[in-house]
Amino acid sequence: MEANQDYWKDSPKGMPKIKTIVFRTIPETTTQIAELLSGGVDIIRNGSADQIEVVKSSSNAGISATKILRVNSLVLDSAGVPARHP
Repeated sequence: MEANQDYWKDSPKGMPKIKTIVFRTIPETTTQIAELLSGGVDIIRNGSADQIEVVKSSSNAGISATKILRVNSLVLDSAGVPARHP
């Protein structure tokens, strides 16, 4: 995905700091973990439970868990301003 520079031109927050987002499908769990630990990817879903301690001990990655992992939206705000939801 590419940022639409014209859309953000008059935004009070200014132009987006993130220009491109790439979604990659990596079916193999061990490859997902290796990519996460090496910095090749920023987010993985449904990681292997036996790799939790490896990820936790890494300086490049962390663990976030939820009962249901349903991604409804991905909100990126590089200015650090919390999004407002009705």
